[in-house]
Amino acid sequence: MVKSINKIAKDQQTPLSKFPTASTTSDSDSVSSSSSAERSSLSSLHPVNSATLTNKSASIVTAYTTQFREVDDTNFEGFLNTLITNPDFDGETPVLSAITRGNLSAQEAYRLWPTDVVDAAICNELSNMDKQQTWTVVPTAEAADYQRSTGHRVITSKMFLKEKWKGNTFDKLKCRIVAGGHQQHSDSYSDVSAPTVDMSSVFLLLSMNKYLQGNISSVDIPMAYLNAPLKETIYMRLTKEISRLYLQKHPQYAKFVDIKGCLVVRLLKCLYGFKQSGLEWNDELSNTLKQQGNLSQSIGDACFFYHVTADKKYIFLVKHVDDILVSTNQDSLHTHVASALSKYGQLSWEHGAFTYLGMQLEQLEDRSSRSHD
Repeated sequence: MVKSINKIAKDQQTPLSKFPTASTTSDSDSVSSSSSAERSSLSSLHPVNSATLTNKSASIVTAYTTQFREVDDTNFEGFLNTLITNPDFDGETPVLSAITRGNLSAQEAYRLWPTDVVDAAICNELSNMDKQQTWTVVPTAEAADYQRSTGHRVITSKMFLKEKWKGNTFDKLKCRIVAGGHQQHSDSYSDVSAPTVDMSSVFLLLSMNKYLQGNISSVDIPMAYLNAPLKETIYMRLTKEISRLYLQKHPQYAKFVDIKGCLVVRLLKCLYGFKQSGLEWNDELSNTLKQQGNLSQSIGDACFFYHVTADKKYIFLVKHVDDILVSTNQDSLHTHVASALSKYGQLSWEHGAFTYLGMQLEQLEDRSSRSHD
């Protein structure tokens, strides 16, 4: 499907040079004002039969998104008019919003995309929750009793959906369920900050790789926060839409649905949105690297880990939340660390050429690294 979308998208691209510019309008101020109004209108969604949003429509979004990245106030009107008059959209005004929007609410996603596409994205996230044993469904009375006895409320949940791209090409719709961390009991948390890697540590690793003739690799830990156990007792109410789809997978929990059609869960793992999730995940990953990976943690940078043998074989590792960069001149050391990290699932290691913290990196023959803009 993606291959056919790419082909159509390529065919549908319109050169920016064909768009009318501000010079075609006598009053430049009116162009700027109109552009602002048009930009504002893009954020308003209108009901539409999502079944009419075909793969071809998605491919045109891909093409126009590529063009939109080069649009400014001088040619925005022309860009917008070219888009609106494209007959392939058949008046699907919500498609305009897909080009400029970041995170989508469930309601917005259902207006923009076919129902089965949105449902599949949400179900995939629910499968992740099950795989990580993130929560357990409980009777609403249990949560209510806990709230009365402790004063800690049942927090709400929310989900966001985002269009994922590979380069300039649409890839998939991704869902993330988040917790209402702003509703957590404020007295329960003091310092929840988690360290992030110092860029000097990253450059040190890259430089030492050439000097010690090592090899660089990187990996991203999927569903990072969901790997961190939750130490506190927290209950969360799933939204009606999440509950509906979760019940399709687990009909045995229908007896726990409240009068609003929602399920209540007790959290077992950290969830995106919690105040302490970043710190708990940092501690979890650091302990794994030290205990199972046999690495030492730097005093100067808590995100830099290392191990050096008597015969000058080494491994250096830096981490930034869920992104890991490794340099080593001994394959067995890499294998050992990779084995320790495999507890977090099937990992896809990248070697030779990869992206780390927004840098496009390539290892050259002399073991130095080059960054591509």
